[in-house]
Amino acid sequence: MAGRRVGLTVKEIENARADDADRWLNDGGGLFLHVRPAGTKTWRLRYTVAGKRRIVDLGDARLKSLVEARQDADQLRRVVDHGLDPIEEQRKAREAAEAEERRRQQEIASRRTLGDATAIWHKLQLANRKDGGDEVMRMLRKDVINILGHRDLRSIGRGDLLACLDGIVARGARVQANHCLVALKQFYRWCEARDWVDRSPLTWIAKKQVGGDIKERDRVLSLDEIRALRDQLPQANLERHAELAIWILLSTLVRVGELSRAAWKDVDLKAGVWHLPETKNGQPHTVFLSEFALRQFRELRTLTGWSAWVMPSARKRAPGQEAPQPAVDAAISPKALTKQIIDRQSLSNKKHRTQAKGTLTLDGGRWTPHDLRRTGATLMGENGVMSEVIERCLNHKEQRKVVRTYQRQELLPERREAWCVLGDALDAGLNDAPRTVVALGAATRQRSATVHYPQWGLARSARRHTSSI
Repeated sequence: MAGRRVGLTVKEIENARADDADRWLNDGGGLFLHVRPAGTKTWRLRYTVAGKRRIVDLGDARLKSLVEARQDADQLRRVVDHGLDPIEEQRKAREAAEAEERRRQQEIASRRTLGDATAIWHKLQLANRKDGGDEVMRMLRKDVINILGHRDLRSIGRGDLLACLDGIVARGARVQANHCLVALKQFYRWCEARDWVDRSPLTWIAKKQVGGDIKERDRVLSLDEIRALRDQLPQANLERHAELAIWILLSTLVRVGELSRAAWKDVDLKAGVWHLPETKNGQPHTVFLSEFALRQFRELRTLTGWSAWVMPSARKRAPGQEAPQPAVDAAISPKALTKQIIDRQSLSNKKHRTQAKGTLTLDGGRWTPHDLRRTGATLMGENGVMSEVIERCLNHKEQRKVVRTYQRQELLPERREAWCVLGDALDAGLNDAPRTVVALGAATRQRSATVHYPQWGLARSARRHTSSI
């Protein structure tokens, strides 16, 4: 394209007017000042490419000076000299910029923070669990989401997550660190299946690299410790319903969470039967109450008869006054009883610890409500109950798939007998009664008392020793 031969001046540009028709003032080399009757002034470049005459807009003359317009025109002439059409090149550049902006916006829209992703996981996956996934989310919020929740999910690496887990270990909660690791691995596998992450950063991380291999608990209370527990409970400053819960856990083998969620509508004191519609393994469970267990439930019924729950939430009361009913009837927290028992074994003076510190310490060391379940099962075994029956009383799920599929017998008479055995053993042990051996059914077990179970059609003929518990 030919260079500029005619030149406009700044004064000419300022004074340029159009009366009835558009005016085109030539600056040379195809650059024109286009003046309209309305008063607008626009820089335009005329050029020819591939035999076609084209005009490209260079901008408003009020905003772009003559020097700037000439510089822009020179750049476009070089484009034309290479056989390209500036208008087409501008269109391509504009479309490319728009495509890039759309891609960027889509990336922003699809980007998920760890907090957003765990919230979706909670809604779609964890909500199907018995507790609605609340415990897992509480754990993750405390130690992971509060730290990394704002970060893009794909930007979080193994080191970031291990730093969070190391923080849990540093405060002495190794078991909690392992639980958190398991939850995170489940979460990342779920994300990986949806292409939210390319690969889980925790794939090759094992518990031994986080909280370490935790020794399986095998704590079982001895008979002497059970007697010591009986004697120490009055000094522990526990609510009476909490004391009764200890003996119920020991005599029924249920989990502490199952007792905390128990409703009176599921307990038939006349028939001596307790139905558990929801349990850890997802299957309903039936407990046949021994006379020992029934005594605890009857007293508990007297204490909490105003509530729909066997273990209602704590109620505040003034010294010497009967506890008032709460505004909202709710079950006790599953962790409440465990915390009360653990606090009363601690010698620490930490804030919020009970003043009855050390009152539930036993010779065999630290114990938990879940150890009562193991202790009761052990007492059954020591008194001749077969392992298969004990497993059914514990409501353990059969691990062998073939057996689980084809052997569906409930062993109800044997389970009734097993709970009778356990109740009798507790009655005898806590009253220091002598034991006699009596053959019953397929098992030979030790007997200590005459117990009548008319609701089950059972009766025993040895001497009866009534426990105060």
